[in-house]
Amino acid sequence: MDYRTLQILEQYNKVIADIRTEILDVKRELSDINSRLDAIITCMSTNSEKVSSVSDTVQDLKTSTDKMSSHIDFVNNIYEHVRNPLSMLVGQSLSTPEITYIQE
Repeated sequence: MDYRTLQILEQYNKVIADIRTEILDVKRELSDINSRLDAIITCMSTNSEKVSSVSDTVQDLKTSTDKMSSHIDFVNNIYEHVRNPLSMLVGQSLSTPEITYIQE
């Protein structure tokens, strides 16, 4: 081989070595990205479970609130029906009747 051919081969070998180095760098970066994606997926999974738990709790609270609201409506309804007669009774019992003494 002549000198010019050897120079071209050396340049090709250098280019190939540079490409290999770049490929290794890309592989390392991809590995790092994959690790980060795995961490993100784990976090999202954990957050999804937490959101599901919070959603269940909110649903339980809504059910309890609906039950309490129904109970309050029931008590208010009873009070509305009993209020006037009750106030009349209470008003009469609170007023002191006139006491007359019989003197002999």
